[in-house]
Amino acid sequence: MKEARRLDELIVELRGDLLRHPFLGRFSTMGTDSLRVFAEQFYCFVQMFPRYLGALLWVVPDEHLRAIIISNLVDECGGIEAVDRADSSVAHPTLFRRFCGALNIHEHELAKVVALESTTEFLRDYERLILHSSFLTAMGAMGPGNESLSTKWVPVLNGLRARSEFSERDLEFFIVHQPADDVHGSAMCAALLPHLNTSQDWEEMVCGARAAVNARLCFFDGLQQVLP
Repeated sequence: MKEARRLDELIVELRGDLLRHPFLGRFSTMGTDSLRVFAEQFYCFVQMFPRYLGALLWVVPDEHLRAIIISNLVDECGGIEAVDRADSSVAHPTLFRRFCGALNIHEHELAKVVALESTTEFLRDYERLILHSSFLTAMGAMGPGNESLSTKWVPVLNGLRARSEFSERDLEFFIVHQPADDVHGSAMCAALLPHLNTSQDWEEMVCGARAAVNARLCFFDGLQQVLP
């Protein structure tokens, strides 16, 4: 119980760090061109995220953790029925491309997006955390540092819903992520706790969680600098 409470306190702290960033308050008021820049840059991460989950499968040491990550990856691919049919029409990158389409950003344009330096660093940080760190650091980045912070979608979705140009179908990527992240974050943290037996274990996990949040905050900083 003490360890679980300690992990919950970390998540609350990291959630506050994310939600205080001013960029998350801009979605109802930023111009369409600025929103297009956000969509193009964030798509760079969206299309990579299933690959990070796949890489995490290589890193973790036991079947229980692996099963939880596979469940997350299946959801990223649209759910088990979609996977069984090899149907990518409801995969999360597809849903995000639908949002991009509502902004008149077409797939051929997404394929040619030039990532900002801050976006490139965001991707490099995740690659380093997942592929070139201990499994506790990698799980800290993916669990407490990402999936457990589902409230990050609330200001984004509320801001986009306050605008007139999007249907609920356009916003499905954001709608599905908060409940999905709640489920996956809770499962990852519960599976992670038995591996946190020493101060070194905690240090490695917390390092990954904080680094993942800092990477996202730097991504937001980069957008703040280039958008009016």
